[in-house]
Amino acid sequence: VAWENAQPLTLTTIPDENAPQWLRLDPSFTLEPGERVLIRFAFFDKDYAGTLILQGPRGFYREYQMPSAGFFSKSFGVAPERPKVLAVWNASGEPQPVELLFVGAAQPAPGAAFGDFAGIELLSYDPALLPVRTLSLIPFYRVEVKTAHPAYLETPRMFIPGYRAMVNGRPAEVVVSPNSQAMVKLEPGDSTVELRYVGTPVLLTTLVVTALAWSGVLVVALRAWWRGRQTKLPVMP
Repeated sequence: VAWENAQPLTLTTIPDENAPQWLRLDPSFTLEPGERVLIRFAFFDKDYAGTLILQGPRGFYREYQMPSAGFFSKSFGVAPERPKVLAVWNASGEPQPVELLFVGAAQPAPGAAFGDFAGIELLSYDPALLPVRTLSLIPFYRVEVKTAHPAYLETPRMFIPGYRAMVNGRPAEVVVSPNSQAMVKLEPGDSTVELRYVGTPVLLTTLVVTALAWSGVLVVALRAWWRGRQTKLPVMP
């Protein structure tokens, strides 16, 4: 990513008069139709407990719990080891204004000003140039990958037995990643990867036995119902 072409900005804070824990971050920005933008944050030595919100008209909304937006080291957060980049995009045919807000977890002390929120860099990017391009998430995971060296593709699927992978139309082994996700080894070059859950032999056998058992219950129930219809009740005088 050519961060040297990014636009640097400093987000200042404007507190709400009636709710000082609500901070409007200035400046805002606008996504052009079809535009995709990376936002890289440089946080200061401050208490960021709260919620970072990106919102706009026509249903555009993102929120991130702070100081850590997830439970794992790869999730967005303030700590030095956590990623600092967010990706936003505009899939509509109209410009999309984006407003940034921060809602503190607690009321600020009287007269205390948060000051500048963070430094950011905005960079438009072309998804066709990314090393991983997602083609499908459901019903199966399918991506195109470009890599110059042997590498592992870590998928967003939690690893459990029963996944089957195809790389360029050929079967590939699915292994567990350090983050307990389904992972596939790739050779250098362009690869198309498909990951499907087909189940294990034990699971498939269990499904067949269960289906046969319920079919038997249904047959017995239908026979009992049919015999009941055929039974004539005695006529009372």
